[in-house]
Order: sequence, then C-alpha cells, then structure tokens
Amino acid sequence: MQETTTNTKVVQVQVDNASSTPKSVNELRLLAKQDKLPIQVVVRIYGKYRVFVFTTLSEARRSFPSLEPETNGNKFTWGMRGAIENKIDNTLVEALRFEDWATDEALSV
Repeated sequence: MQETTTNTKVVQVQVDNASSTPKSVNELRLLAKQDKLPIQVVVRIYGKYRVFVFTTLSEARRSFPSLEPETNGNKFTWGMRGAIENKIDNTLVEALRFEDWATDEALSV
C-alpha cells in the first residue's frame, strides 16, 4: 500500500494493479468500475484547484455521486488517464482522473 496526501486527508492506495506497461484509458475505466484502481478528482473551489484521491470508484462516488468513467456528466468529465505519486519509492501509480468542467476548461486552454 501507498500513502498519498491530498488537501483533505491521507489515504491508503492499493498498488497491486501497477505494471510496467501503461494501460489504455479503456482498460483504466474497466479497472475503475471493478474498484481495482485509485481515483483522482480535481475540482476548482474558490479559484483554487483541489485534488482528492480515493482508493476506489465506489468511495469517490460517496463524495462525488455523478462520476461516470465512460460518459461526460453535468459536473464532471469522463474518466481520463491520471497518476498518483507513490511517496514511498517516488514512482507514479496509474489512476483514473476526473475534472470538474471549470478545471477542464482552464487546463485545456
């Protein structure tokens, strides 16, 4: 397990899905729907970007119920490739990343 610090809490992220070959976005979405992949949610609150990290999609949906890996919603983009830093050995762990529309617009320009 890996310890990841977000703006709000410290979470444990299971890294048994890590492999040496990058996965496609569709594979990441499938792993997320099976609750086998960490989730990264980026939102803009009062002009500041906040990153929330969750161990599973089910956990992330408790805080952000409108997250859908394969379709865009009213509040969030669909799931895209993301990464979470492993603080123990300074590697990156693949994750599924969601952005609210304000963040997506600001970072896509």
